[in-house]
Amino acid sequence: MNKKGIFGYILFALVCIVINFVYAQFSHEVSSNYMTFMFLYPAVIGVFTTLMNYKKIKYVSDLFFCGILTLTIGSFLQGIFEIAGTSSEFQIVYLVAGIGLILIGLVTLAVYMIKK
Repeated sequence: MNKKGIFGYILFALVCIVINFVYAQFSHEVSSNYMTFMFLYPAVIGVFTTLMNYKKIKYVSDLFFCGILTLTIGSFLQGIFEIAGTSSEFQIVYLVAGIGLILIGLVTLAVYMIKK
């Protein structure tokens, strides 16, 4: 088990919680579920993908991390847009790119496991 990777994702989730808390202090009690629950990407998907990549394949870990980071940033920005009462056509790009990177990581991991 990759304890360092799991600890990193838990720390990442805690940073997301702190960011949400600090933002909430200055947002005049307006909140967004996208921002409130953005910590779930690193906490759930990050820990899950780290446990799947038990062989510690570096480029697979990098793909997972980039996908999770993209999803988290997209959620943060979506929360900001929601609080501001506006939207952006490009928000879907974060979702598609994040899921795409994670799927590429899963396919790469599966191919690696089949070859070994």
